[in-house]
Amino acid sequence: MAEALGISSRALQMNRDAVVPASSNPSGESMREKDHWIGEEAEDLLRAADALYSPLRREIGKLERFLGLVTWNVELENQGLEGCLVTDGTVGGIVVNMAIRYVPRRTFTYAHEIGHYILHRNLAENYFRDGKKNLNNFESGIEAEANLFAAALLIPPSVLSKHCRPDVAPRLAQVNSLMSSCEVSVLAAMCRIVRTTEYPCVLAVFKSGLLEWSLGSDAFEGKMLSKGTRVPLGSTAELYSKGTENRQNKYHNPGTPAEWWLTEGDYTTADESTVCFNRHYIYCLLTFWG
Repeated sequence: MAEALGISSRALQMNRDAVVPASSNPSGESMREKDHWIGEEAEDLLRAADALYSPLRREIGKLERFLGLVTWNVELENQGLEGCLVTDGTVGGIVVNMAIRYVPRRTFTYAHEIGHYILHRNLAENYFRDGKKNLNNFESGIEAEANLFAAALLIPPSVLSKHCRPDVAPRLAQVNSLMSSCEVSVLAAMCRIVRTTEYPCVLAVFKSGLLEWSLGSDAFEGKMLSKGTRVPLGSTAELYSKGTENRQNKYHNPGTPAEWWLTEGDYTTADESTVCFNRHYIYCLLTFWG
């Protein structure tokens, strides 16, 4: 099957030896190791489908034809269900909930289901049902793997390397460059940067002023604020959470105290790259310094 698809066999055979969720990690690989080869698999797929050189949302039709998938864009009443994949291991169908109005989010959902199809369709489960919790998981298990695949479909490794060097500290300029080139959301760009950078870095996502989730780079050695913690006093995130008027919704603030953001860690300062999205969500890309 892998050869027929024109891509290497590793992704398609990832769970060939045992029908177990990948969260058990039988290979012993770290998420960074998985991120590397999953990214290569995703780019191989795009290249084989002649879909590598334009933003993914413009090339969905090519992927569907190449993989033999059918996609239904349906407005569902249940907005907690963002997408799903049904497959018998050979063919598949994807449903994307059009009630999710933000187009980049729907594109990511589609890419996530493609990730399940390539990585996990030989598991016992042949029905993958995905909501916000699954689509925000970059830590462990098959949902994290599907998200890594989705991120690489949206921002392939060869494209990422042109806009974001791992040995350069993350800045909003990199985020803006990825968003413009790949037509992705700010969240997708920030996640990709965190997974790639060699710096101690954390993406913190706040909703209505409270921490909803966070994602750390491999180099980060510390413990972030717990879920539900309010935005730190004095941070740019706090200004946005109060609805403070500002002509820009993106702001870089260097050298804030690291203790604002951490409960544990041997860092002294943190550079904030903060983005406010639709007045409800605040994304903070934090780079820590000793």
